[in-house]
Amino acid sequence: MELIAKVTSRCDMACTFCSASKLGLDDLTPEEIAEAVKKTKAQNVIILGGEALCLGVDYYNKLLELTDIPLGFTTNLKDFYLHPDTWAPLFKNPRVSVCTSFNYGSSRLFDKNTVYTEDMFKRTMKLFEEKVGYMPTFIAVFDENNISTWRKHIELAKELGTKCRLNNAMKFGRQGKYFPRAEMFKIWVQIAKEGLGDYEVNVSERSRGICPINSCGLCRSTIRVVQKRNGKIIYHDCDDRSNALCAPLDEDDVASEPIIAHSKTPLRFECYQCQLYNICNGCSSNAEQIEDVQTYCDTMKSLENDIVEQGWLI
Repeated sequence: MELIAKVTSRCDMACTFCSASKLGLDDLTPEEIAEAVKKTKAQNVIILGGEALCLGVDYYNKLLELTDIPLGFTTNLKDFYLHPDTWAPLFKNPRVSVCTSFNYGSSRLFDKNTVYTEDMFKRTMKLFEEKVGYMPTFIAVFDENNISTWRKHIELAKELGTKCRLNNAMKFGRQGKYFPRAEMFKIWVQIAKEGLGDYEVNVSERSRGICPINSCGLCRSTIRVVQKRNGKIIYHDCDDRSNALCAPLDEDDVASEPIIAHSKTPLRFECYQCQLYNICNGCSSNAEQIEDVQTYCDTMKSLENDIVEQGWLI
């Protein structure tokens, strides 16, 4: 079981696409996360916000004392950039790993008036490598406004000697519109065709069927999300569902054993006869947000041969 701890809603950046904005969560305490680890029998913890570094380094040193499993941070690294010597000892801990984020375009904002530029990002990444000893991976979020820049992200990852994860925007928080995952498959297919998969996580891990595709059907039963709202600890089985403020899990389901769990209702009746069924219907969050199902289906069918040949099916 993987535990996603949404530790805070606070953030020190102002990105326009942020799916976790407007959640209004209370800050979790290290003790509450440690208790959630025991409850879910988690084997690792992913630290998400808001922005995780808003809680300070002592918070995570305490969490490391209370748990004995790996902690994976997803952070914009702004506070690290401003105070690298404060954070470097924590990030050097062998139980800690870090993933960050960057988009070309104007949607990722260092503050309300300042775009987070490539130059700023490179300075942050190289400072991290200098102080911590490795180059973190990074996530980029795409919609119709920046999808044309996908290749620049691959080239940036290659230049920095790391990997990026190219994800589609989901309609949560400040992000007002869903970007179809079928459009991302056009990009992922092209990356694979050009032999650039070593620089993009979704492509390099395509045979595993894990999030964001969930073609393996285990996503909902192997992930738990813990957060605190209005003073109450609640759990979800998907980060998207927690961002959408869906009803939380019942107490009996929090530590349930793995089961196969695809979307309950397929996009179309024809899905039952299609070999792409698990890819299009595996992630129910994605399936539920598709507005133009016919166009989505037509796009995926046009890519079907490449998807099969490149090993996306498991």
